[in-house]
Amino acid sequence: MNLQRSQFVTVLAWIFIVLSGFASFIAILQAIMLFGFMPLDELRAATETANQVEPQPPWVFRFMMSNVIWIFLTMWLAMFLTLASSIALLFRKNWGRLLFIVLMLLGIIWMFAGLALQVYMIREGQSMFASAPAAAVHEGDAMFTYFSYGIMVVSTIMTFAFGGLFGWIIKKLLSAPIRAEFQNA
Repeated sequence: MNLQRSQFVTVLAWIFIVLSGFASFIAILQAIMLFGFMPLDELRAATETANQVEPQPPWVFRFMMSNVIWIFLTMWLAMFLTLASSIALLFRKNWGRLLFIVLMLLGIIWMFAGLALQVYMIREGQSMFASAPAAAVHEGDAMFTYFSYGIMVVSTIMTFAFGGLFGWIIKKLLSAPIRAEFQNA
């Protein structure tokens, strides 16, 4: 039985092959930049310095500085897995479809967690202005407030738009006709 290959899967696979392939290339360049121009011992020293600054930066910043290598490795792994699952999607491999669905779910979680983190960071920024001298607060606080609300509006729209798009992609990949394409491949 020869099933018709859906154009949805083919187009989706090619879009993500191009996007994740480009992201993987950028990740390799970032690795060269990060580890080529800043040896690990200098990176550790910069992390220790950032953690000793007074007043203490927000915990998120300290966490990211302390775990920059793991964060980069996790992001690279996600990009390479997306590239591999996209290629497998193109060839109608069921493991690629399932991995792609998992990556889409993780992407949705990541986006909403990032949105919550932005809200936290904006509140931290506003509390920074509360402890600054009065003259600096008046001008900087208003600008920070308008800027941060603008970012939040755009981030919220983008999070819900891409979250909805990823959810729709998951729904399509779980549909019976698409699943059938991957049964005989």
